[in-house]
Amino acid sequence: MADETSKLIIPGASWEMLKRIISAYHAVRDQDNPGVDDVAEIAGKPRPLVSSCNGFLRSMGILRSDENKLTDVGSKFALGLSHENSEITREALEEVVKQSQPLARLVAIVRARGSMTVDALRGAIIVAAGLSKDNRHVAFVKSVIDMMEESGLVTLDGDTIYPTRTTERVANDVRNELPLEQRQTATASAATDAPIAPKGYIPTPFPLGPNRLAYLSLPGDWKSSELPKLIKMIELALGDDKGMN
Repeated sequence: MADETSKLIIPGASWEMLKRIISAYHAVRDQDNPGVDDVAEIAGKPRPLVSSCNGFLRSMGILRSDENKLTDVGSKFALGLSHENSEITREALEEVVKQSQPLARLVAIVRARGSMTVDALRGAIIVAAGLSKDNRHVAFVKSVIDMMEESGLVTLDGDTIYPTRTTERVANDVRNELPLEQRQTATASAATDAPIAPKGYIPTPFPLGPNRLAYLSLPGDWKSSELPKLIKMIELALGDDKGMN
């Protein structure tokens, strides 16, 4: 399991290097008692570099706390890397992020705000990690952002981070808020009735009542600041004509 404390640990390497180190840990999985030297040799990197990443990997629940071996989710991620299967790696990373209290909080912040600049997220990560200005790990804050992006829970577009709102994930959130007896029907309805949005748009479902979902297709660069304008346009398009006079 991931570290349950609220402090975020920052790795001592880039995200690409972290993936190489994770793959090296996967390679020594059959050894009885693998050491950091063994992992460093396979990764082709100095031992101190591997050691500087172990705290982060353990806190994320990727590396076991009691020995130098990957956890189940860490092994799943490494397996996805070895097969170059992005879906397996995404699923594993999504689990990692969700079980990490600090990372789950960062994703929640992005979702609550609708979008954040990369600099704002970087600042939030620095605060969560309690890094001083001259701490060498500040240079690797980007590793955390890259990991969050590869998990599929957030989307990076230029200098802005958005919450990733896939139809399936949003529909699941909607169904989970319905009474238990209505979920099965809502699941079947969503599967058959969900519209196909124009390219670049995300159909977002909104529950109107039992077995009734409305869909609104939002552009990928949607910002929460546009909500008042959106509400006004919906009122103009769908409101009661009498109320418009």
